[in-house]
Amino acid sequence: MGDRKNQDKSILRILAMPGCKEIIMELNSKGTLNFGKLANIMDYRAKATRILKELKNKGIVERKILDDGLRTTRYSLTDKGKAVADVLIRLGELEN
Repeated sequence: MGDRKNQDKSILRILAMPGCKEIIMELNSKGTLNFGKLANIMDYRAKATRILKELKNKGIVERKILDDGLRTTRYSLTDKGKAVADVLIRLGELEN
């Protein structure tokens, strides 16, 4: 058994991170977005970097670096990520 820092985070724990649900829903709505657009959702870029890394590690988002000379980084939801977005939408409907 490793210490808690090295243990893999659960999807629910990642979703509880401030801004995570907003990033997933924005990607669900827009399809593919660059890092800058997603970072604007957060208070600061480091939070967006951390959340996107966690989401990528869980297979919820896909990260693609474009060979455009600018090394533009684009993110999109995987099929698993789309399923997570659907669950978030259904949970939101329960609030009404």
